[in-house]
Amino acid sequence: MDALDLLEQQHRDLAELFAGVMSAERAGRRTAAVAQLVRAVEAHSRVEETVFYAAFAERVGSVDSCLYEAYEDHALLRFAAVNLLRTRATDVRFAARLKLLHALFQRHAVIEEDWMFPKAKRALHDEALDRIGGEIARAHASRISVGPAMLERPRARRRSERSLPLERRALL
Repeated sequence: MDALDLLEQQHRDLAELFAGVMSAERAGRRTAAVAQLVRAVEAHSRVEETVFYAAFAERVGSVDSCLYEAYEDHALLRFAAVNLLRTRATDVRFAARLKLLHALFQRHAVIEEDWMFPKAKRALHDEALDRIGGEIARAHASRISVGPAMLERPRARRRSERSLPLERRALL
């Protein structure tokens, strides 16, 4: 599948997940929908960075600041997603955090589809886009099935580990 078509489909899928979270009436359903949404945001952004952005930068060559802004947008999107995930669905801040995440996602999708994808279409031939699309599909399926590392709780450090110098802590 063409990489650009696949990424646009992922954007539409994420928009549907947002709609599902917004329309969920019970807190339990909202919480489950948010977990699914956050997993999808993490998978989409990481795969897009590692596969598509890398190929785009390699092929286009002189990358302007818009690509670096896209990386930062992804980081902000992931941060907002984790923040939403850590917020109870009954918390008064939940709706505001969901609205913020949705706005960040919409901005991300518009910038890519209006600026980056047309530029990539001109710079990459159809065979390359199909190859990149295959890589994106495999990597995305892998990330969705395994789950994002950011959702795992960090293990509690033992008191003895806290007293070690930073260099030694990094080895643990």
